[in-house]
Amino acid sequence: KMKNKLIIFLILFNLNSVLAQDTNKVLKYAEFISQVMTHHPSAYQAELIQDYGDAKLLSMKGYTDPKIFSDINQKYFSDKQYYSYFSGGIKVPTWYGISVEAGYSLTDGDFINPENRLPETGIVYAGIKVDLGNGLIWNERRYALESGKIIQQSSEIERQIYLNELRYKATEAYLKWYANYQKYTIFLSAVENAEIRLKAVKASAEFGDRPIIDTTEAFISLSNRILEMQTTFRDLQNSEAFLETYLWSNGEVPLELDGIVAEIPQENDIYIKENNLNEDPIAAHTFIQIQEFKLSQSNIKLKLQKEQLKPDFSLKYNMLNEPIGTNPIAQYNVSNYQWGASFNYSILSRKQRGDVQLAKIQLEDQKLSLRIKQQEINYKINAAQNNYSTALLQAILTDKIVQSNLTLYRSEQSMFGIGESSVFMMNTRETNYIKAQKENIDAKFSQFQTLNELRYIMQY
Repeated sequence: KMKNKLIIFLILFNLNSVLAQDTNKVLKYAEFISQVMTHHPSAYQAELIQDYGDAKLLSMKGYTDPKIFSDINQKYFSDKQYYSYFSGGIKVPTWYGISVEAGYSLTDGDFINPENRLPETGIVYAGIKVDLGNGLIWNERRYALESGKIIQQSSEIERQIYLNELRYKATEAYLKWYANYQKYTIFLSAVENAEIRLKAVKASAEFGDRPIIDTTEAFISLSNRILEMQTTFRDLQNSEAFLETYLWSNGEVPLELDGIVAEIPQENDIYIKENNLNEDPIAAHTFIQIQEFKLSQSNIKLKLQKEQLKPDFSLKYNMLNEPIGTNPIAQYNVSNYQWGASFNYSILSRKQRGDVQLAKIQLEDQKLSLRIKQQEINYKINAAQNNYSTALLQAILTDKIVQSNLTLYRSEQSMFGIGESSVFMMNTRETNYIKAQKENIDAKFSQFQTLNELRYIMQY
């Protein structure tokens, strides 16, 4: 008996130490989620997604960067300069099958092929090359640009999806922390009440107003409450430790709660259901937009493959002039020019036709995937709305159940105080009241968590 009393004393001593902690500091949900979305490393990673899209577009734009070039080739043997060829200039490609080029060429030496020999001052040239068949409208350069634009736009949506997932998980962690904190406070109060009741029963038993066996039942009740309190305290510690994994400063320094307690969140902090009422939730959905970007990517790929069916036919024309002094266009004559043409075509075009068919298959597959995704999201949104509506009704109902059990519990307390109720009945009323409170906390957790899920599924 003395051993049991010592155990209870030690537990209650630790309990009083917990109660003595500063519980005035409250971490509101709005403050918590703002801290997470601003300082969590994943929030910084989300920005990298957008940076990747911007960098990808910049890279693709490089396909039309003007390029300067130069080339020199010389041969010396037996104290003779056999030849010296120099050429330099600038080439400017465009998104379509047109490129512009200008440059300067100079030759010198004793053994130069007559067709390559140029005037002593060299020749300046400027001209244009046009792909009139394959590559005029669609080519690798334009495909790269359009692809880069799609990647940049989709990276913004992917960033939002990443942030939505971070918000969803962080909100769930906060709600679990809040629920476990509320359950812990219930059993803190229950332990206090059980301790007071045990003292009262002992006093009554000593005066002969209650049987001695009632002290045993009151002791068992206190012990059970302490066990339940320890379990909820463990759950609170674990959920608190997990919540701290979302608390950071500047994405580098993890933060600790250190005695801070939770507060019931507001629904509008989690998700404002009135938002985006004028938008089609399916069409505006981020998952649908990603699927549409994939569709756009397949579409431009098909255009490029269709372009390959055309023959390769290009024309090139250069104006030529011998510079005089520092004036490259002095005495320009339109009769001085260089031109050329090239043509080739695959007669059967089996590779090109096969590539077009593959691109069409991929495009059709993306269209079917889009329809499937639309239907899946529509179902998930409806299911999430139903879950939330049910959870809300259950939370309201359990509020009433808690009040009813509280009335019975207080009534039983009054009767117990004047000796008209037994320890068994008192414990039964208290157990039912605690059970109702726990179910109410679970119902409220479900209410807020289903709202959190609805927001995530809607991707707002």
